[in-house]
Amino acid sequence: MMNKLFTIISVLIISSCATVEEYEKLTQETNVPLSTSVNGVIFKIKKEKDLPNAYGKADIWGGKVDQGEKVLRYMGLNSSGNMVLRITDIDIKSNETVFTRYNIPRVISNNNTNSTPQMTGGWIGGQGQTNQPQVNQTTINNNNTVVISDSPEANIDRLPPNVYQFEFNHKENSLLDLGYIKVNFQEVSAYLVRYTLED
Repeated sequence: MMNKLFTIISVLIISSCATVEEYEKLTQETNVPLSTSVNGVIFKIKKEKDLPNAYGKADIWGGKVDQGEKVLRYMGLNSSGNMVLRITDIDIKSNETVFTRYNIPRVISNNNTNSTPQMTGGWIGGQGQTNQPQVNQTTINNNNTVVISDSPEANIDRLPPNVYQFEFNHKENSLLDLGYIKVNFQEVSAYLVRYTLED
């Protein structure tokens, strides 16, 4: 029993020390036949990062923060018979942490015995300030002041999308290599494309 408890504690300690990493996850399957119509999605990649904990490390519960997405769409054929493709790259800036996600109150401790309860204008983070007043509860134990405040609110900003439209001559080369993903076009018409994705 003690060994099992020690193992669990060890896993939690190791997990709490994991650095925050960023991820890109393809929402479609690879190496299987896919199809889409005009203005349809060829692929979508979700961008995420680990939810930071109180120490700036990755959340031990596996929480993720939305960072945006990359989307490739088929826009049809142009007058030359080439494919018209559009990439939309959206970035989302967020200051989410375990405090905002799980509604955890913040605890601030110092040695100032003269602190008194106070109301502030809200937690400031990212690019803005919350509108709701925030009440701090202050207690003094053994000359240590402990301030317990409401959990902060997250600031999430969806930035203007970066859109890049280009033409692709599928008749000369059916493989579109974007570096981070490959699209192998097998059938192309003015209204429909059939393809596979390779990572």
